[in-house]
Amino acid sequence: MEQIKLTVNGLADSNNMTGAYVVVLSVAHSKKRIPVVIDATEAQSIAKKITSMDTPRPLIHEVFSISMRKFDITAEEVLIYKFEEGIFYSRIFFSRGEQHEFVEAKTSDAIALALIFNCPIFTTSEVTRLA
Repeated sequence: MEQIKLTVNGLADSNNMTGAYVVVLSVAHSKKRIPVVIDATEAQSIAKKITSMDTPRPLIHEVFSISMRKFDITAEEVLIYKFEEGIFYSRIFFSRGEQHEFVEAKTSDAIALALIFNCPIFTTSEVTRLA
């Protein structure tokens, strides 16, 4: 399966849903953009990272990443592998030494953690075609 790199292009209020936001992902080597609807919690974590915003205490995604790093666990990459009935499905791939595992995650959480861990976000050609 060929992986296509994505980058976070921006964050905006959702015009359709109150309290929802849209994170816009750019597809590498393409003009295609993929909008992902997210909740306020994930939007705050993403906004903090892309704007270098400061908060008096760590947000939940930061607490998670701090905890993971204390146990020498690193997020290696995020893969948005499926788009079905308007929902994106994602996995976060972690490593600890020679051990490699992945967990299913909400795409909004996966994006927030990818930014915090500074790891790449990928998708498939099928997802880019359907989204």
